[in-house]
Amino acid sequence: MSLPMHDISPDVDCTLCDDNLLHCHGTWIADANGSSVCSEDPDCTLGADEHWFSCIEDDVSSPM
Repeated sequence: MSLPMHDISPDVDCTLCDDNLLHCHGTWIADANGSSVCSEDPDCTLGADEHWFSCIEDDVSSPM
């Protein structure tokens, strides 16, 4: 299975790209409800392990 990889600066050396491995250069963001989204591609289906970065958003409500 092969998915298109996101373009990165030519100055950045990515061994995952060099080895043609499935990965994403975006950030995998999970929220408190258990859903997740990719910072680079809203249609990305890769998990946290296939992203360069991952984070969990805190469930913060804004004051009114």
